[in-house]
Amino acid sequence: MAYLESKEVIHRDLTVRNCLLSKWNVVKITDFGLSLQGITKVLLPRARAPIRYVPPETLKTALFSHKSDVWGYGIALFEIWSKPHEEPYKDIQNNRQLRKKILEGYRLTPPKGMPKKMQELMLKTQSASPDNRPTFKTIKKIYFGEEKSTFREYVSRIFRIS
Repeated sequence: MAYLESKEVIHRDLTVRNCLLSKWNVVKITDFGLSLQGITKVLLPRARAPIRYVPPETLKTALFSHKSDVWGYGIALFEIWSKPHEEPYKDIQNNRQLRKKILEGYRLTPPKGMPKKMQELMLKTQSASPDNRPTFKTIKKIYFGEEKSTFREYVSRIFRIS
């Protein structure tokens, strides 16, 4: 995602179902059907957006940015670390209710067993203000650059849910 961000690509559909793991433990992002390059903010009809992965500002304005992808990444972290694999906001089935709750500030709680560093990252990605969310470059540097054991745990968890 740091690479896509550096190339000004907004994925707009960053979900667990669009992440594949190679035999070399490299995560591959798929389904670029909604993505755009060279645009920092774009409109998308709300009906096409995966609401469980959409940040509050997009729910309000239908505008997407790189920080929208960061929000989706945080929701994906929740899914990967939850035991057993759990749909985000599973207790809220009505999209209208879910939209209202997210706009009111409701956030996912990090799952039990998630390492503290991943909990910290997940919570930062769910910041109400996009400006307070880290960039993918920052995520890569701080959370995966030096702490290889955290990345190994992350990949190991992906294998357990697949």
